[in-house]
Amino acid sequence: MEITFSDIKADTPILEVESLCMSCEQNGKTRIMLTKIPHFKEVIIMSFQCSFCQDANTQVQYGGAIEEKGAEYTCTLNSKEDYARQIVRSEYASIRLHELDLELPNTSKKGVLTTLEGLMQRIMEDLSMEQPVRKVMNPEVYAKLEDLISKMKQHLSCYDPLTISIDDVSGNSFIESLSPPSLDPKLKVRFYTRSKQQNECLGLFDNKIPIEKPNECSSDIGSSAPSEIGVFKEPCYSCGVPSETRMCILKIPNFQEIIVMSTVCERCGYKNNEVKPSGSIAAHGKLITLSVKNSSDLSREVIKSDSCKIRIPELQFESILSPGKYTTIEGLLLDFKSHTPFLIGDSVSSEKKEKFARFVESLEKGMAIELGHELTLILDDPLGNTFVQSLNSTGDDLNLTVTEYVRSYEQNEEFGINDLKVENY
Repeated sequence: MEITFSDIKADTPILEVESLCMSCEQNGKTRIMLTKIPHFKEVIIMSFQCSFCQDANTQVQYGGAIEEKGAEYTCTLNSKEDYARQIVRSEYASIRLHELDLELPNTSKKGVLTTLEGLMQRIMEDLSMEQPVRKVMNPEVYAKLEDLISKMKQHLSCYDPLTISIDDVSGNSFIESLSPPSLDPKLKVRFYTRSKQQNECLGLFDNKIPIEKPNECSSDIGSSAPSEIGVFKEPCYSCGVPSETRMCILKIPNFQEIIVMSTVCERCGYKNNEVKPSGSIAAHGKLITLSVKNSSDLSREVIKSDSCKIRIPELQFESILSPGKYTTIEGLLLDFKSHTPFLIGDSVSSEKKEKFARFVESLEKGMAIELGHELTLILDDPLGNTFVQSLNSTGDDLNLTVTEYVRSYEQNEEFGINDLKVENY
């Protein structure tokens, strides 16, 4: 099951060109369209069909921005609904089927919009190619591939448990969640900072532009800010043109030092700010509970680290890990409305649309401080790098509670702390 041009609205402009069919060497037609799909961003969709041999092929290429971080999606499949999840695999994504010990590197340079079932069918088709030749020339490889194809068919027919990972250095691949806006227990997402080699593979080269003369740095949350910040340039994640990034180290009272980075591109208007912790790993995790009861609570400034998960019990909402952010409580809540892959468009089921609409309605009522729609934000950061501004610097803040706790072994394992060896250094 795949998305093709028949799923696109009729008034969308499409370019048709003749191109050679690689199967029968006759001329077929390739249709090309540049469009913007909400959970797809800007994409170029290309569909080839041959009227002689009926060969067909569909590709997706991104026409928009590369994300700031790479992303790895890991999903456990054990039902028909799991195999029907929609996925976006960009041309930079590699795939791993854990139980089958199969890994597909990102060498095809072809993006695709399909389902997990459709992805596995594509893999089986690719593995089946040249099998008659292998049977004669290399019987051992032929037998191994036949066994692998047989196991994949077994998974598709009986929905046997299977774990799939999509690792995309561009950050533009997705696996659909089946329980938005709540956390999907079968789906895990990990964001990571790309290496220099990975950036070069994406065409993001370090121009080694020297840091310019520092300017003044200030903050509204009472931080002990240094008198200057560093200004340097790096390729814009959206258009690739060198853009200005400002970096500053701030000391937050009763918290810690943080690194604040802000990027603005004068050419395309791309903007972003990111926060990184500075110093050693905290000895304890931190659980912050905020009751949003008035407009002052919405205006509190917040530093959310990339190790922090957020829960809203009233809405049965739980977020996944995401890049660090320096914003307000209101800005944090608005992010939950805008980052909703696979919840917009004609392909979304009416049940999911209604569920998300109810979530947005309750969220908006909570943000409007309507009677009976108060929200409770629980920020759980095992590394203790998250901060919410207190409105009472001299005493207790009745709406804000901060509790430190001892991390579990599993939490230390998730962040690689169990493997840290710092003795005798």
